[in-house]
Amino acid sequence: VFVSNFRVTPWVAWVDRQPHWRPCPREVDRVVEPRLAELADERRWRSITIERGGLVFAAPSIDTPDVSIWGASAMIVSELLEVVGDLAP
Repeated sequence: VFVSNFRVTPWVAWVDRQPHWRPCPREVDRVVEPRLAELADERRWRSITIERGGLVFAAPSIDTPDVSIWGASAMIVSELLEVVGDLAP
């Protein structure tokens, strides 16, 4: 990930029922579950300006009803949408 040098490995699964999440409270503030159609809606995408460590840069952002997904997370979502393509409802 730009600036932080963290390695991010996304995982995707298809399940036939709602999972029971048990997030680690030290790492996860809350779980959000946007629908794939919400993420694929181009009207929800925009560019935002971020300033970190003296750098100013544009980052992608997706506005969902529950949360804004931006930066590396938005880029990962974009790549997911490219992979699933027409499968998105």
